[in-house]
Amino acid sequence: MRLVDLPREVLILVPYYLETLQDLHSLMLTCHVLHETTSFPNSQLLLRLACSPYTGLQPYPHLLLAVKSRQLADWAVTDDSHRTKLHDTIREGPESMLKLALQVSPLTVDDLRRLHAARYDVLIPLSEQMDTRYGPGAKLNKDWWTVCENLVLSATNFWIYCDLFHHSLSAPYRSSNVTPLPAVMRRDWLKFCVPEERPRKERQSDRIDLFYFLHNICDETVKVLTGVGTRTATPFTLRWVTRIFHTGIPALAFLVSKGANRLPEVVETEIMVKERMVADGDDGIGYFAGNGA
Repeated sequence: MRLVDLPREVLILVPYYLETLQDLHSLMLTCHVLHETTSFPNSQLLLRLACSPYTGLQPYPHLLLAVKSRQLADWAVTDDSHRTKLHDTIREGPESMLKLALQVSPLTVDDLRRLHAARYDVLIPLSEQMDTRYGPGAKLNKDWWTVCENLVLSATNFWIYCDLFHHSLSAPYRSSNVTPLPAVMRRDWLKFCVPEERPRKERQSDRIDLFYFLHNICDETVKVLTGVGTRTATPFTLRWVTRIFHTGIPALAFLVSKGANRLPEVVETEIMVKERMVADGDDGIGYFAGNGA
């Protein structure tokens, strides 16, 4: 008797006996019948397979949190009680944040597809590119800095930050009635959720945090891309330049692509928004005068 000859209600249970996401993916691709019966696993099963040590989804829980951070932020800004809940959870660390994020927005197959693409198309290639100059590989050359030991983790934290606080980053150049999450919440996220590579007292003087490095390299890259000069730029333009490249995974994808001709669609959209505002005579200065976002 073949596996596909079993009743449909039995085939639906097969994924619960698997150990990894790779097993589930292979099962879906086996044949038409198994694809139809296994392509809609529930969020609990997906989470168990994603967290399996055999799946190797590292860094955990940061990668899963990254793919859910934007939905978590959108939920938090809808109500003051949600903001308080998120702030309290941030103080408990990344694992508590992931639990809250999955309560707000359960894990889906599409989430895992996006996560897989981000991991293998962006995070890992980016870390490999940066490793010889900014990571552990840089130790071979005394003239280069070692920024941190775990480049993928630092890039993932950068992605989380951009998505979790995307309302704050886009507020100065987007018309919205949404009040961004406060600065104190951003500081607490850095304090409780972003690990240091080693105790501060043991750090060498030439070591810098990759999170800070990514912030600055994104700024400098987009200035070159858009032809923005710091001496002649308006306050609005400078603020926009800072935020345009804090779009999360699209910003990191651009660093991997190494070319304006492959500028991610999200960044292109932000550029058009800014150009329309400038064309309409809105320089955004009035916003900055009364808002510290």
